[in-house]
Amino acid sequence: MKKLILPAIAVLILSVVGTIAYQYFTRPSDRILIQESLDETIMAAKEGRPSPVLDGLSKKFTFGDESPLRMDISKVVREAKPDIVVLNPEPTITGDEATIISDVTVKGNYMTMPIGSTFTDVKIVFKRETSNRYLVVPWSKWRIISVEAQNLPSY
Repeated sequence: MKKLILPAIAVLILSVVGTIAYQYFTRPSDRILIQESLDETIMAAKEGRPSPVLDGLSKKFTFGDESPLRMDISKVVREAKPDIVVLNPEPTITGDEATIISDVTVKGNYMTMPIGSTFTDVKIVFKRETSNRYLVVPWSKWRIISVEAQNLPSY
């Protein structure tokens, strides 16, 4: 019985290490990761799901000159369910930062009032933030750190 336990543990450890290594070394390009992060955040906002939206935003997120509270962002997402369209979502990547400059259309309902606006030359800045996956594997995620444009509504 003891002779079977050691090989079973070895196979289990190798399987876990192999799975983690495969995920780490077969990651998509930064451009794809940024676009996936943006798409996931926009889709969650449209569906009124604040948790995935907050996951796509940095804890240091700024909107114009303001740093909105995460609780306020959650409330707006849940109530307005904004339909956001970034017309040119092509990022320019420089090291650990990426920038998208595009016109953005926002539609939704907030406090029972329909809203709809198009903002020109919106600057969306992403930053690669690192953490650990599975407690030991260094991992990074692209998160939106700021949104800037002329005539943004105040939060």
